[in-house]
Amino acid sequence: ASKGSGPGIAVWATPTIDVKRKLLYIGAGNNYAAPAGELGDSMLAIHYETGKLAWSRQFTPGDIFVIGGAAGPDFDIGSTANLFTADGRESVGIGVKSGTYFALDRDTGMVQWMTMITPGSYLGGVISASAYANGMIFVASNETAAMKTVTVGIHAKDGMIAWRHEAPNVTYGGLAHANGVVYLGTTAGSIFALDGATGKALWVDETPNKQPIAGSPSISRGKLLVPWGYRWTLREGTAGTGGLTVYGL
Repeated sequence: ASKGSGPGIAVWATPTIDVKRKLLYIGAGNNYAAPAGELGDSMLAIHYETGKLAWSRQFTPGDIFVIGGAAGPDFDIGSTANLFTADGRESVGIGVKSGTYFALDRDTGMVQWMTMITPGSYLGGVISASAYANGMIFVASNETAAMKTVTVGIHAKDGMIAWRHEAPNVTYGGLAHANGVVYLGTTAGSIFALDGATGKALWVDETPNKQPIAGSPSISRGKLLVPWGYRWTLREGTAGTGGLTVYGL
């Protein structure tokens, strides 16, 4: 439960572990009813040996949201944090459904820099896991009103955007990176291979019958694995056709 809140908050992100500090970093969701607590829409740093909270950083105070009820901005944190070091600073980075990516000090939670990618919304902003490699952070953010995915390469040292790529429809799966290439799947049924240095599309492929991609591409043993056939929904729907496409790197 969120401290000082009503029924509490959801946690639907995947934690990231800092073994050196023995800390677990995880994002929290919005409040469901008043009063709004101080841990909603926050990054939490937890001592994983004791369960005690080391620090918290709230991004959107007072966010109360339920479908058909309270209509806050719904700026949960559903993405997974990145750990990186740039210019001697050890940072934990996180994307938020507000459409903004934040770099925080790992020990204190103080904001080092922040970069807005798209406007946030109910199903907009950063929902999926970002990737880090070679001094760059790769983030996909939904601009739902325009029904497009905006993927950016951000310099980890200062948050400056190096490149920007736009794709039709949105994404709910995380990004994958290997050998200088960033992989993105969208609900349009497209898989993009983007140059990590420039954002240029190296190749684009489609799933069978353009089945949507809602899961994350993953990399294993020199192969790119792309699951497809599921479209995100809030209601039970008709069973779809799903599958897996495997590419060589």
